[in-house]
Amino acid sequence: MAPNRKKRARSLESHDSDTELRRHSEKRVKKHAQKVKRRGKKRRSDDSDSDSSESDSDSSGTESDVDEEFKAAARAITRCVDMFCNVEKVIQVVMYIGQEEASRSGELEEDEVDRTRRKKFLNELSSQTTERYKRGYDMLLHLAPSLKELISNASKKQELKKVTQAMNSVIKLTRSDDCSRLRDKIGHYAAPNPAEAALSPPIYIGGTSRSHMGLNHPVLARFLCPISTLVEFDNDPERTRQKLLSGKITMPSDIYPVFSWSGDPPADDFQEEDIYEGLFKGYLLERVSA
Repeated sequence: MAPNRKKRARSLESHDSDTELRRHSEKRVKKHAQKVKRRGKKRRSDDSDSDSSESDSDSSGTESDVDEEFKAAARAITRCVDMFCNVEKVIQVVMYIGQEEASRSGELEEDEVDRTRRKKFLNELSSQTTERYKRGYDMLLHLAPSLKELISNASKKQELKKVTQAMNSVIKLTRSDDCSRLRDKIGHYAAPNPAEAALSPPIYIGGTSRSHMGLNHPVLARFLCPISTLVEFDNDPERTRQKLLSGKITMPSDIYPVFSWSGDPPADDFQEEDIYEGLFKGYLLERVSA
C-alpha cells in the first residue's frame, strides 16, 4: 500500500480541486435547471389564475404554499450538490462575505459591534468550507433564480425566511426518503461480489437498532472513513474505528470518504499522481445510483 496517502488527501483541498469539483457539480445540476425553471413558471401561472379566497386560505407559511421552483431546487441540491445543505446558513455566509468585502473597500458603513461579530464568524470558517458555501449559493441561484430578488429586497425578509425554511424542510425529507430506501439493500450493495458472498459480518436490518450500522460495522466503517485517515485505519482498524466513533478523528464534508474511490476494497486504486482517477467510481456509488 502506498505510504503517502495523507499527502494525496491534502491535495484534495487545493484550489484546482475546488475548481474541478465546482465544474463537476455544475454538470450534474445542469439537466435539473430547465426542469426546475419550467415547474416554477407553471406554478406561478397557476397561482396568478387562482381564486383570491383560495389564496387567503393557504397562508399558513408552511411548505405547501411555497413556489414549486424552490422545492424542486431543494431536491436537486440534496441529490446533486450537498445533501446536508442549510439554505439559510448558505445565504447568511455569502452575505457576510459580501459585507466584509464592502467594509474593506470602504463602501459599507456599519457599527463596530456588527463588524467584529461578522469577522469572528468568518474567521472560524476554513477556506474549503467558505468555497463550499459559495458553490452552494451559486447553485441555489442557478436552480431557483427567484431567490435573488428575495435576498436583495429587504422588504421581503419574512418571505425569504419562509422560503428558506421550507427548502431546508424539503432537503431533510428528501435525504431521509432517499436514505431509507437504501437501508435494506446496503448489505447487498456493500459486498464486493454479492452473487458470491454477502457482507461479513452481516448487517441486521430487523428492528430499529443502529448498533450494527455505519461506524459500528467493521467493514462499513472503512467505507465511511475519510480518505486522509485511510492509512491509519488500515494499520489499526479497531483503534481507528473507535476514534471515529468518539469524534477524535473528524469527518469533514470537504474530505471525501473512502467509498468514493474505485477499488476492491474501495480506494485501493487511490493514486498520488491523479487524485481524480477513480473518484466517484466506487462500486457502492455506482450500484446506489444505478
